[in-house]
Amino acid sequence: MQTLTPELHSLLTQISQQFQAQPNNDSLPEQTATISDWLEKFEKSKRNSVCLTTWKTDYFRPFSQLPGDALLSPEVFANVIELTAPNTRQRRRFCLAFRQLAEFAGMEFNVDHLMGTYSSTKVKARNLVTDEVIMTCYNQIQNPAWQWVYGVLATYGLRNHEVFYLDVSRFPIVQVKEGKTGYRQVWPLQPEWADKWNLANMKLPSVTGKCHADFGMRVTKFFAQTALGFNAYDLRHAWAVRAIRFGLAAPLAAKQMGHSLQVHTQTYHLAINEQEQQQAYDLLLAARKSQA
Repeated sequence: MQTLTPELHSLLTQISQQFQAQPNNDSLPEQTATISDWLEKFEKSKRNSVCLTTWKTDYFRPFSQLPGDALLSPEVFANVIELTAPNTRQRRRFCLAFRQLAEFAGMEFNVDHLMGTYSSTKVKARNLVTDEVIMTCYNQIQNPAWQWVYGVLATYGLRNHEVFYLDVSRFPIVQVKEGKTGYRQVWPLQPEWADKWNLANMKLPSVTGKCHADFGMRVTKFFAQTALGFNAYDLRHAWAVRAIRFGLAAPLAAKQMGHSLQVHTQTYHLAINEQEQQQAYDLLLAARKSQA
């Protein structure tokens, strides 16, 4: 057998080392994977479940501030978060994005002490639209398609763009096929509105859009032009508080609204006054007696 010369042996060793130094990102050991490696995996997993606008705003912007060549760690997350102004929307956005990335990587990262007190959606009872006002305004809308949109938003508490991505084949349950937080099912509150307003018969307005944000803006514009005195998200807030009055468990209501239990309780439970709490309690007692 021919013996390798020292020069050939050295060349083969260099080639072998080069191949070993270029592993596939998908097979990198977790302890050696960089932030860039994790971001690539996260994007492959998450990107198609959210619209482009949401991805750019809620994920890409925070992730772009991370040092890509560093190893993933709570310390790196915290250092970047602390560069943002406390108690701001930006701080909250960074915390939520980094928490999701940490969970994806199987890493514990508690952001509670960093999140701050910012909330863009805290609802006060005096700002809530009553069911009486909702029904009155429904009857004032002349365009059948926009009247249907209004009725669905009021009855199911959807985000404004989600009416364009509905499946009503299981009516009165509606299925949100896609949107800010992906697929989910929603039940009607008030239930009678679903039948009274014939919401099973979809009547979408003739509008166009390239993404969720475009369709959402069409709805926002309609509410502004119609001058009802409130916006589409006020109908969503009303649904959430109505769910509490109906006695729907908070985890179920949060799931139907497509957000976390923490967001649901922080946002909407503050809007319930003492009289409404008593009404909810009385309903629970009545239901219990009827089962006895």
